[in-house]
Amino acid sequence: MVSQAEALIQQADAASLPIRYLIRDRDGCYSREFDEVFEKADVLVEPTAPRAPNQNAYIERWIGSLKYECLNRFITFGLRHLDYIVGEYASFYNELRPHQRKDNRPLTGSWLAVDEPLIQESDIVCETRLGGVLKNYERMAA
Repeated sequence: MVSQAEALIQQADAASLPIRYLIRDRDGCYSREFDEVFEKADVLVEPTAPRAPNQNAYIERWIGSLKYECLNRFITFGLRHLDYIVGEYASFYNELRPHQRKDNRPLTGSWLAVDEPLIQESDIVCETRLGGVLKNYERMAA
């Protein structure tokens, strides 16, 4: 695991992505040496509380959505292909997918208020990504 930690830090440095925090569970595979690799790189290591599986629930849900809604439908042909698929899904998830916290509206864009009537004259168009696996429906601009 120490070599994996070192590889992660090297990749993040190469991509100019700063790592400030590492939140991890208390699995036995994370040794003191593993934590020291991150501490040397000025990364704050925060293990989750003991017997608290819901403490990491948001990322577990996102990874589950990625697997079930996207990755289970593809055979990847290398790391670049996998990176492309995950990038497209992350973009879809963050920009177009409705979120319950936002009254089932996407995180970005301008949307009608809940009590405003819909304009019925416009046509609805379907934008697809990843060969039709991810779909987004929008009204055409008038």
